[in-house]
Amino acid sequence: MKNWLMKTGIKFQQFMAGRYGIDTLYKALLVLYFVLILLGSILARFTKVGYAITFVLSLLVLLFAFYRVFSKNIAARRKENSWWMK
Repeated sequence: MKNWLMKTGIKFQQFMAGRYGIDTLYKALLVLYFVLILLGSILARFTKVGYAITFVLSLLVLLFAFYRVFSKNIAARRKENSWWMK
């Protein structure tokens, strides 16, 4: 099991080589995702449409966050992050 975990870790490091990774905008997007999930669970008690809208929005936010992490266009991701930091 330990050997398998080490091999998996090494393969993941090789996969992430040349990719952008995690930054402050990614962390903010994750916070927004969790807020939308919480809001959606509250809205689910009152209206199914509100729940559906917040669910779709939260999914889009999460997909955009993952897109940024795995992106190889590092210059564009740095530009987005610097815009966010301002």
